[in-house]
Amino acid sequence: MDNEGLAYMAGFFDGEGCVCITPIGRVTSRQSQTFSMRAQVVSTNKEIIELWKDSFGGDIKSRKIGGNRQACWVWRISAKQAAVVLGLMLPYLKIKKPQAQRAIEFQEHKTRGGRKGLGYIDYEHKVKDKFSTMNRRGRDAMIAHGLIAAI
Repeated sequence: MDNEGLAYMAGFFDGEGCVCITPIGRVTSRQSQTFSMRAQVVSTNKEIIELWKDSFGGDIKSRKIGGNRQACWVWRISAKQAAVVLGLMLPYLKIKKPQAQRAIEFQEHKTRGGRKGLGYIDYEHKVKDKFSTMNRRGRDAMIAHGLIAAI
């Protein structure tokens, strides 16, 4: 994809995308819980979601929403693939740039297999907590991101 295409996708991601850290499996102990990074885009326009899949891979899910709201489509990609996509869009991102940078760092930190030490697990929990703060909505989130000044 050329720079113009990446800039378009990054702009769309800034508005309709999300980077999140989610638990892997169901674990009863904080000491053994690890997390995975995912990027996703949600839209009521299936064509744009198919463009994401055609451009970067990943998968598509439909979401039925109750009431008078339209059904929507979700494109998502995880782990290493997500880090590659975020890295391609990084120079063009504005709003989601801090999340993308942190997600790429998180993915670079990941190890496969074996027992995870407490330092590794604590790091993942700290990143998860940071993403929860970064992904807040509303006025508090705008202040946290430096998009508006606190009064």
